[in-house]
Amino acid sequence: MAALIENAISIMNPSGTTVALDATGATTLYTVPAGKVFIPIMVVMRISGDPVDCTCTIGSTGTTATSFLNTQTFHTNVDAADEVAIFQPIPAASTAASMSYAAADVFQITIGSGGAAGGVTGKTFVLGFLY
Repeated sequence: MAALIENAISIMNPSGTTVALDATGATTLYTVPAGKVFIPIMVVMRISGDPVDCTCTIGSTGTTATSFLNTQTFHTNVDAADEVAIFQPIPAASTAASMSYAAADVFQITIGSGGAAGGVTGKTFVLGFLY
């Protein structure tokens, strides 16, 4: 399995990480192994209920919590159980900028304003690769 994670775009946290959407705070999604560099491609979250305009940022505690994506808001297009939010820099006319993360960096999601009702969570997966 380790060879696949290093030689292909992979789900870096195969079991997923549960993120509470009803309260503010940071949740670790992935910690970069020693001697490696991590390049994230996207974060995918399957929600358990309506996040009610909850906001989040995604990035590293070693840089800023917004180094991958600045503030993102869940809107009415992702507002019911079993729907999926996809977070990634979007290329357009200009090249999309992203980051790479060094060994021991902690890649996290931070809920900035938890608008969701009590108990709403998101099962969260990180896709990327190591080298």
